[in-house]
Amino acid sequence: MKDWIAQAGLERGPVFPSIERNGLPRARKPRLQYGGIHHAIKTAAERIGLDPLSVSPHSLRIGCITWLYLEGVHPEGIRELSGHKDLQTLFDYIRPFKTSTSSPLSETRWAR
Repeated sequence: MKDWIAQAGLERGPVFPSIERNGLPRARKPRLQYGGIHHAIKTAAERIGLDPLSVSPHSLRIGCITWLYLEGVHPEGIRELSGHKDLQTLFDYIRPFKTSTSSPLSETRWAR
């Protein structure tokens, strides 16, 4: 993350700015929007050999929440970050059942 911020020359504002086709930041929509995130995730999945239909921005949300939980972050802290209203809904997002070897990512050149 620090490398990205340094390479992008970011001093303040969104970490992932919205970019015009010419590579310059967008003035009217300074943050990367859902459509841009959606496209980036699908493109990245395809590049590492995953079916792009199997991932979405929601996959990132689930993955982040699960990772935080597995790293020992208290569920209440995760709930505050994710914006879930109650812990039961948060726990529906925690999917620790896949190990690194049973994940589809383990089958890609990226993970080998």
